[in-house]
Amino acid sequence: MDTGDKEVIEILSLVEKLKSPMFAIREGAKKELTGTKKDLAFKVLLKIISEDSDEYRRAGAIESLLLLPDVNKTLPIIEALKKDTSVMVKEKAIGALGILKDPDSIGPVIEALKSSDRKIVLKAIWALGEFRDHRALEPFKNLIENTEDTELKRQLKLAFARAFPDIDVIVEKTAEEKKKELSNNVNKVTTFVTNWKVIVVAIFILSLPFLIKLLLGTTSFSFTKPQLTKELYREKINSIMNKKDQYVSDFKNNLERIYVKESQVINQAQPMELWGYSDKFMGLKREIDGFTSPEEYKDINKKIVENIIVYTEITTYSGNMYTKIKVEQSVSYKEFMKDIDKQIKTADKNISLLMNELNKTR
Repeated sequence: MDTGDKEVIEILSLVEKLKSPMFAIREGAKKELTGTKKDLAFKVLLKIISEDSDEYRRAGAIESLLLLPDVNKTLPIIEALKKDTSVMVKEKAIGALGILKDPDSIGPVIEALKSSDRKIVLKAIWALGEFRDHRALEPFKNLIENTEDTELKRQLKLAFARAFPDIDVIVEKTAEEKKKELSNNVNKVTTFVTNWKVIVVAIFILSLPFLIKLLLGTTSFSFTKPQLTKELYREKINSIMNKKDQYVSDFKNNLERIYVKESQVINQAQPMELWGYSDKFMGLKREIDGFTSPEEYKDINKKIVENIIVYTEITTYSGNMYTKIKVEQSVSYKEFMKDIDKQIKTADKNISLLMNELNKTR
């Protein structure tokens, strides 16, 4: 790694510290990001925004640019909004302009209302609500009058109320419209109540034989989870373990990509990607919790669940270590991976033994 690369990583680490929840860390980073370091940070982020091939990094650089003190951020963000083809980057740029509220940038945001992408339009609506600029008045009126999208209308009304609290022409309905809406709502309620009466009577009639049997004690029911046969249980657990193996493989590949192949990239999407695997493994636990194992397999089932939880802890830990490994560089990736590999191998071995025991039992 040459001196230039080291400087870039140092700059990106300082930019990442600007996002810290700890005041002292943020202030320390702000002090360092002044003078020549500030100029270098600005150049690094501009280069990422305009040239990087990864949309996540471009979007993350726009977010980081907002945090730099005393630099002209508006123009490069407008350029990203106009030229970048990524919806994610455009959304981030519009959001950034809404935060900056530079009057000279309102034009491109108004233009974004014409986008065919709903996400971009929604973000532009939010941003214009932050601008509180009367140049957005007519575009807001035109959009609310010409859209049938309920969510767009709702967001328009909220943004309009923030931007123009002294004007209620858009959000207020005419007396005739209110009367018509009230009449429609009354009709809907009446129809709903009538239909419910019919449905309740039908349910009662259909349930009558069952209720009679229940009262006579000739039938019973419970709300317990379905108890599986041995064969079906083994089939389900083997299927879940196949998913587990795939998740583990994907997780390890992504660890290598994030911490080795993309070692110079600092992006908040990366730790979130690792934390996402924790949700996947918890999904496997929920699948197992959704049914009751045969009595003979209860102990095995319990131990399988305990080991699945270990994977959720490993993946959560891997995301939590992101700042120390990539930002602060206070922890060695090799040492970290030794620990991760050891934990995964232990959990894999435990589950393998449990599955062998399960599949031997017939």
